[in-house]
Amino acid sequence: MFGLLGKIVKIEKKEESGLSRFEVSFKAACTLPTRAAVPEWLKDQVLKIDREVVDPRELGNPGDSIVLTPSESARWLYPLTVAPQTAYGELPETLRIDLRWWKSDDPPEYAVRANGRQITGKFTKEDGEFLADIRTGDFYTSQPRLPVSFRITCDKMAAACSVLPDDGPFWTEILPPRGELHRLENEWYAVDVTAKMHAGGVVALFEKGRQVDHFRCPENLIQPTLKNGGHTDRLLRGWGWYDKLNEIAMTCHGARREGNATSLHLDGVVDDGQGIRTSVAYTAFDAFPLITLKREYHVHTLKKDEAKDKEKETAPKEPIDEAMPLKLVFRASWRVEDNGKSGSRALCLDGEKLAVIRTGQTQEIAFAGDWRMRQGWAIVEHPARREYTMYLFDDQAQPSLCVYHGPYGISLEPHWLPVVLKPGDSIGYTLGLTAGELCGASPAGAWVACRTRLSSGGVRCGVVARANAGEENVTFKVGTAERRMNLTKLLAPGLGEVCCAVADFPDATMEDHFDAVVAGIEARRGL
Repeated sequence: MFGLLGKIVKIEKKEESGLSRFEVSFKAACTLPTRAAVPEWLKDQVLKIDREVVDPRELGNPGDSIVLTPSESARWLYPLTVAPQTAYGELPETLRIDLRWWKSDDPPEYAVRANGRQITGKFTKEDGEFLADIRTGDFYTSQPRLPVSFRITCDKMAAACSVLPDDGPFWTEILPPRGELHRLENEWYAVDVTAKMHAGGVVALFEKGRQVDHFRCPENLIQPTLKNGGHTDRLLRGWGWYDKLNEIAMTCHGARREGNATSLHLDGVVDDGQGIRTSVAYTAFDAFPLITLKREYHVHTLKKDEAKDKEKETAPKEPIDEAMPLKLVFRASWRVEDNGKSGSRALCLDGEKLAVIRTGQTQEIAFAGDWRMRQGWAIVEHPARREYTMYLFDDQAQPSLCVYHGPYGISLEPHWLPVVLKPGDSIGYTLGLTAGELCGASPAGAWVACRTRLSSGGVRCGVVARANAGEENVTFKVGTAERRMNLTKLLAPGLGEVCCAVADFPDATMEDHFDAVVAGIEARRGL
């Protein structure tokens, strides 16, 4: 969530009734927390905002700074919006374009592009805002094959309405107010991936049955992207973090169907001078509520500069000169529940025992370099919200434990041992990700279960588990109906053996009570 930092130009008193009300005129200086340059349409603009204070000294004086919250900043950072931003199944009859314009009474024209056509027009002023209604029938005379997008531009601002299929897996680009994303979706999940930063991190993981975003961030808090909600891969070079990875944009090579799965592929340059590139592939499976992430780093042989080589040919050369140590880490963050006082915690194994990990105070790290996370799983649970996320990884290449508990979020940050690479070498890992409303964990294994709505009516239940031994079945219960299914064992490349099961309940609804027992492991219920 971004906010504006401005420099006060003028302060005018408007009225006084208990609190003093002032109109503050300011110029936008930068966006917080990154202190990046403001958008082009805000440069050299004098903006105005009302503030109520007990003591006028709280506002400061002309020349002082003023900080706006994300909700206060939205009208200037994202002045062009369209409703709906996303629609499912069929084209909406009309699109409502809203422009919050402050520069003049005559705003620039809008342009709408779709299906190879472009329509331009002028806004109508209503209640201080500029509005326009667009008929989608002017672009399509019949129902198109979905997904499709209506892209709206005005001056240097852009917005889009994406119309998505309501059944079947797909991939598309979407343009929410905060920037372009790639969406990978099936009947279980919708995953939003950013290619503009963080080398292709996950900014949203929607559980479609309950319409819950497991990676949602705290609202109205100025915070870096993915700080308190989302997944990002990290990299240690030598003894320090390679923080430039957060700024790396990726090139999308599109998506393709691979059997009963849809994969999205991105790649980018980490360090051109060192010849380090990275690639990531996200795969959503049709049959089970499972998403895999395959991250790789490649060290390429650099082109030789003969002129520079002649200058250095007298210097001694050793094989170690071309080697570099790289250490792989991923960071997954969730909004902490109950204001960080209780609830959110991580689960994994400590030897043969189940460990429930939560730091005693906020802004502390639970770290154990010699604690290998056994069986290849870890769960972060939020019991009061009934939200559970499980990561799977190769149990033959176990990462070390690291859990951070901040004032607004809790993060899981496992790391692998460093590896020394030379030109021509590669390194990487594969992760499995599943999220839902029930989980179970014990020394015998762990599981997460979720539900989704069937297009024909009813509910489909799915579970992903890592079971060590014991029973090989799952019992689902929705309302009064109960079904017992065998677990299907899948051999997933990079993950090892994963157990899955799915059951349909044609007469159930999402409002019915949901329960499950997987491989003899009961669901966790305590807060």
